[in-house]
Amino acid sequence: MPDHRLLDLLALISVAFHTFTTLEVARGPDTGLLHANLAGLLASLLIWGANHHAALRARVPVMFVGLIGAWTLRALLLAAHLRQGLDQWMTLTVVMMALAAFTFVPYRQARWLNALVMGLYGLMYVLSGETEVALLVLVFLIMALGAYLALHGHPIQQTRVWNARLERQVRHDELTGALSRRIMDEQLASLMQEPGRRGVLLVLDLDHFKAVNDGFGHQVGDRALKAAARLMQDCLRDGDLVGRWGGEEFMILLPGQGLETGVTVAGRILERFRTARLAGIPPMTVSIGVAAVSEARSREDLVRLADRRLYAAKEAGRDQAVHACDG
Repeated sequence: MPDHRLLDLLALISVAFHTFTTLEVARGPDTGLLHANLAGLLASLLIWGANHHAALRARVPVMFVGLIGAWTLRALLLAAHLRQGLDQWMTLTVVMMALAAFTFVPYRQARWLNALVMGLYGLMYVLSGETEVALLVLVFLIMALGAYLALHGHPIQQTRVWNARLERQVRHDELTGALSRRIMDEQLASLMQEPGRRGVLLVLDLDHFKAVNDGFGHQVGDRALKAAARLMQDCLRDGDLVGRWGGEEFMILLPGQGLETGVTVAGRILERFRTARLAGIPPMTVSIGVAAVSEARSREDLVRLADRRLYAAKEAGRDQAVHACDG
C-alpha cells in the first residue's frame, strides 16, 4: 500500500476513534478528557486534509504549533488563576511546545511564544508556593531549556533550513522543480524489485526545443522547461512522479497502474500541451514513449523500451504517444 494511502487509513481510523470516544466522554463530567479528544479529532482531520492538499500540507506544522501553544497557554492561565500547583502533564506540555516551536515556526515567533509560555510557567511556580527541592530543580531545568532555545534556536533552525535545502537540491532538479534523475532512478529500481510489481513509465521529450533556445534565447527556454514540468504535474494524481531526465527530456512514473492508464495519461498530457497558452513562451508539443513495468525484466530494459517508443513517436511526426512498436 503506498505511503499516502496508509496515512489516509490511519488518519481515518483515528478520526473514527476520537469521534466515538468524544461522544462517550461528552456524557460524563470529565471536561479535560473531552477537550483532549476534541484536540485529537482536529489533529487527525488536519493530517487527513494535509495528505490531499499540498497547500494545507505546508501549513500543518505551523497549525500544530499554534494548537499546542494555545492549549499550553490555556492550561497555564487556568492553573495560575486557580493557584494550582504544577503537574507532570503540564510540565511535559511546556517542554513539547518549546521544542515544537523552535522546530517548525520561524525563530522570531518561536522566541516570543517560548518567552510567554516560560514566563507563565515560572509565574505558576511562584504562585503555587511550592518549596519541594525536586520541583524547584525541575522548574530551573525547564527554564534553562527555554533560555537555551531562545539563545541558540536560530543557528539550530538555520542548520535545519540548510539541510532541507540541500536535501531538496539532491532530490529535485534546480531549474524545473521536478525530481532529479538520481531520485527517479532510485524510484524505478525500487519499483522493479517489488513483488507483483505494477506501474507505467512515460519518457517525454519537448519537440523542436532547440529551435526555442535558438530563436528566443535560453531564458525563454528555461521558462519553457519550468512550464513544461508544471503542465505535466497538472495531469497527474497524488503519488505519481515527474522527473527531469536531462535537457528537455522528462520522465513520469505511475506506480500501481497498467499500460492502459499510462496511455490515457499520455493523451491527457498531449492535449494539455496543445491547448496551453503561456505568456512569453511559444506553443509547445511533446512526444511520449509509454512502457509498462510488466513488459521489462529490469530498470534498464524498461527505460530502453520507453526510449525506443519515444523515438518511434518522433519519427512518426512528433506530438503523439507510442505504447507499442516493432523491434
